[in-house]
Amino acid sequence: MAGTAKSKDTKKNSKKRGGIGKMFRDERFKIIIAFLLIGFALLLLVSQISYIISWKADHDFVWKEGWKNPEIKVENWAGKIGALLATQTMNKWFGVMALTFPFLIMLLGLRMLKIKLVHFGRTFIKTILAVILVSVWLSFISHDDELFGSGPGGSHGLYMSNFLVSLLGKIGTIILLTIASAGFIFYSFENSLSRAKKLRSKYLPISALDKKELAETAHQKEELNTTDPLQHPEAVSDEDSDLVLKLSFRSMKGPVKRNILLSKILK
Repeated sequence: MAGTAKSKDTKKNSKKRGGIGKMFRDERFKIIIAFLLIGFALLLLVSQISYIISWKADHDFVWKEGWKNPEIKVENWAGKIGALLATQTMNKWFGVMALTFPFLIMLLGLRMLKIKLVHFGRTFIKTILAVILVSVWLSFISHDDELFGSGPGGSHGLYMSNFLVSLLGKIGTIILLTIASAGFIFYSFENSLSRAKKLRSKYLPISALDKKELAETAHQKEELNTTDPLQHPEAVSDEDSDLVLKLSFRSMKGPVKRNILLSKILK
């Protein structure tokens, strides 16, 4: 009897798990969640834009005391929920950079609708790194801890800025943030390293070794552009001779190809 009871329980649990898994795999459920995410992203964006204008009134709103009382009103365009969301994201978190959160949430909703504008994983990582870094920069540069409640960098940026200044001083903080910003740029943009090399060669003196490498590269390019492998076969290396022969063989007419094949057979 105990064995049969256990088997019944396991069957019920497996059915429950299968039902939940089936619900999450259902296309209709994904569409509903996607529209909820997009709607929440729009609500968050509206509340944050309104918070930039009326942040003093929204900042003074006490959620525990005022959310049940309909007579207590806020100036936020998204109401009390909007004041709460904007205060949390822009005051207690990352300041102005919290405006990127609706963008990420909307991308996630569109991805669930199978609309892929950008690669979500890479975009998410780059955006979060930018939010963390820029919030610290804004708090360090502005020296204002009253705007939006905690300054343009939010509570996170203000705390990290004060911590780094107390640990490394202002000069050390500038050096650290500059190195971190350069690393972020090189990580985020694929062509940033080649562009940096071009700027270096344009504005900074080139060493003798770099000049020699540039001269050799230019000379090789000039030789490749001017040398005809069919007229000067001695300029072609053994590794490239087969490729040159194949390319030239394709461009030849029927009788010429036949004569070349006969000469190879006789050899």
